[in-house]
Amino acid sequence: MLVLLFDSLLFGAARNIQLSLDSAVEIAMDNSYQVRRLGLEIERTRARLKVEGAGLKSRVSIRLRAPEFKAISDYKWNSTLQRDEIVRQNTRLWQMNLAIRQPVILFGFPTNGYLSLNNRIYRYLQRDGTNDLSYYNRYFLKFEQPLFQPNRLRNDIERAELDLERRELQYIEDLVDMISDIAEEYYELFRLSYQTKMYQSHVSDLEQILSIAEAKSSGSDNGNIEISQAKIELANAREQLLENKSTQRIAFTHMKKRLRLDEGDSIFIEPYTHFTPVEINVEEAINYGYTLRPKLELLNVNKKRNEIDLENAKGLNSFGVDVQMTYGLEKQD
Repeated sequence: MLVLLFDSLLFGAARNIQLSLDSAVEIAMDNSYQVRRLGLEIERTRARLKVEGAGLKSRVSIRLRAPEFKAISDYKWNSTLQRDEIVRQNTRLWQMNLAIRQPVILFGFPTNGYLSLNNRIYRYLQRDGTNDLSYYNRYFLKFEQPLFQPNRLRNDIERAELDLERRELQYIEDLVDMISDIAEEYYELFRLSYQTKMYQSHVSDLEQILSIAEAKSSGSDNGNIEISQAKIELANAREQLLENKSTQRIAFTHMKKRLRLDEGDSIFIEPYTHFTPVEINVEEAINYGYTLRPKLELLNVNKKRNEIDLENAKGLNSFGVDVQMTYGLEKQD
């Protein structure tokens, strides 16, 4: 008694669950690791879409060189002296580049061009007997625009949107397949439960028939034959009942594992039938099949993704022009 109480407190009390199709699907969705994995994949794809969308925002970058040394000794021809001479260079360079880069968007459409505000500062020291120190500042506005090339910024965002749509459609498709599998197993259990009920009723009827036959038997050969036939029918019916119950127990065990229920839980089905006539319009059903099936939408999404990949691939071997314009100020020392 104490052991049973301890097991009950440790693993939880066993539950007696009456299954319906809706409750079986609900339990499967709550306990399924596959559903959780698909949900996490959707979240990951949404995060990737946010990353691609961040490409439309301003970016600030800074680069530092602290410092860069260069010491060179090389022979060069002096045309005035008509001979080679050794040219030495010993410099130290400090440099900082600060840039604010913003994609150019016209009417909500990314143009694949960039507008940037830049600031470059140099500190240049050359050692040649004396230390020659100079500063150099450059402030400028830069515009970059590729021409006759794929708009990769737009394509990357559109591809990320298609990836999210594809992942959501795959999520729906996998859920539909899971619900279909659960429904198939549920109705198999329903059939076995209904057959058990039928076999029990049949055994009960045969037992009553055997009792009546034994009560009315007068010891004649015909009476004994009828009793023997009733016993054979009853034995066959009981065998069918036991076989059906064995198959039913195996099916219920498999369903418990499928629903990820505890070992101590027990499930049962009340085999109640209720039929509701539904009028089906053939054209409307075909239209639903074409418009609501995730498979067809997935094919359309994959087609668009392949078109984007083809456009990017063609751009690798096509004529292209990069237009760059800068306007700014330069000042030394």
